[in-house]
Amino acid sequence: MPYVLDDVLIPAIPVRMRFFGNCEQAMLDRLTSISVFTNAAATGSLAVAAGKLGKSSQMVAKHVGTLERQLGMRLLNRTTRKQSMTEFGRLYLERCQAILAEVPAADALAQTINDDASWEAARQRTRHVRPLAPYRLIT
Repeated sequence: MPYVLDDVLIPAIPVRMRFFGNCEQAMLDRLTSISVFTNAAATGSLAVAAGKLGKSSQMVAKHVGTLERQLGMRLLNRTTRKQSMTEFGRLYLERCQAILAEVPAADALAQTINDDASWEAARQRTRHVRPLAPYRLIT
């Protein structure tokens, strides 16, 4: 969804996602689901990933299942005895690992900017960013 910042139109990147309820919460849940998926893929087991993350196996399965529904593709082939990655799951995992690797760098950048008094004016301008159109569900 496009935004206006200092009278400049900033286009949004189209994303086909279904949001339920609060959009901000949906994005946080999406990042959590991506993190859970990468842990499940790395450990090779939903149960082991659950133990590592301090979540129940059912919650880990729910995160992976939600991602699969949002993407419309299967990430993991699961049976009662084992799990294996789908081809799409392997490709998606590479992208997810890259995204998660960038989160600390983005946080560090934000902290640096927050600590630097010369960025105060830039921060003031970003408080006035507003969407051009209301959020819409894509089905």
